[in-house]
Amino acid sequence: MKPKHLIQLFIGILISAVALWFVFRGVDLRQMLGSIKSFNYYYLIHCLLLFYLGIVLRAWRWQWLFRPKHRIPFTHATAGIFICFAFNSVFPARAGEFARAYLVGKQDKTGFSTAFGTVVAERLLDSLTLLPCLVLALAIAPIAPGTTLPIDVFGKIYVLTGAQFLRLERSIIVTCLFLLAAILAVVIPVTRGWILGVIHSIPLLPHAFRVKVERIVHQFAEGVNFFRSPLRVVGLFVFSFILWATTAYAVFFLAKGFPGMHMTLVQAFAMIVIVCIFILPPAAPGYWGFFEAGVIFSVVIMGVTTDQTLARSYAILLHLTQWVPIVVIGLPWAWFAHVSLSDVRQLKAEAPPASDVNNDQSNSLDS
Repeated sequence: MKPKHLIQLFIGILISAVALWFVFRGVDLRQMLGSIKSFNYYYLIHCLLLFYLGIVLRAWRWQWLFRPKHRIPFTHATAGIFICFAFNSVFPARAGEFARAYLVGKQDKTGFSTAFGTVVAERLLDSLTLLPCLVLALAIAPIAPGTTLPIDVFGKIYVLTGAQFLRLERSIIVTCLFLLAAILAVVIPVTRGWILGVIHSIPLLPHAFRVKVERIVHQFAEGVNFFRSPLRVVGLFVFSFILWATTAYAVFFLAKGFPGMHMTLVQAFAMIVIVCIFILPPAAPGYWGFFEAGVIFSVVIMGVTTDQTLARSYAILLHLTQWVPIVVIGLPWAWFAHVSLSDVRQLKAEAPPASDVNNDQSNSLDS
């Protein structure tokens, strides 16, 4: 690993360490271990089964996003998901998203930009699926604007409130709608032509750079071209909802294992969206610290438990049930598939091959 990559990794680990220190500062570790020991591990089996079912569903959905032009084998899609999550769990800046695009682009000749376009489309699908779920969940089990969670930072108390989160939620909804409009502009040939026209009209840009950008834009449009078929869009959203429902059930069953925690399935849905918002900062590898903060904030402001030691015990166990299996399976799989962080970073800096570009052809999509 190059020195600059080691520095990035060190900074990411430092950020996570500081976040974890703030989250668990002042907690009685004996009480927290006592809470974990009281956990009924029968429910852990249900949680893990649902977790792996979610991996399978993600692989199927990713296959679907490549069609009809590319038929990705299920094993390749599954490997990509495991490697992606494993890299995200160990390396900073969400390197896993590029790793799986690199893997499929290399193995199945899709091209890196096309594969990465499907990754972006998948993230957009997740956002547009989860945000309505959060709005519905908060309508059923609302967060009171006056709820608070005090955080001690070097002796100074900062208070997170329900009102702050509700304002953040509205900002994220607006951002997702803006991203949706931008992606649609790239997918539609006319607006895509306008965008490229603007790029070509900039006088100071070198010709080679313009050609490279045009190539990437066309490949990215190919990766998100499922938006051209309304029926397929509906199918993907239904599939995405089922996928996230398995995650909500996994969260729900893990909470049932802790005496004193009373979480509903609706609250589980709201919690996973809130956690996704907390882990948006890309610097921390494995989202350590940020993940726990999101879980603790969720269960406290929704009234799942008022015991913050219990909330922290639940947060750390939930994170470990997702982090350990992914790292144990994903990193060896990356080694066998010859996917390294250096390869991924090098490919990000290279132009995609011209053979993968499909400029003007409008593919018919299966539904």
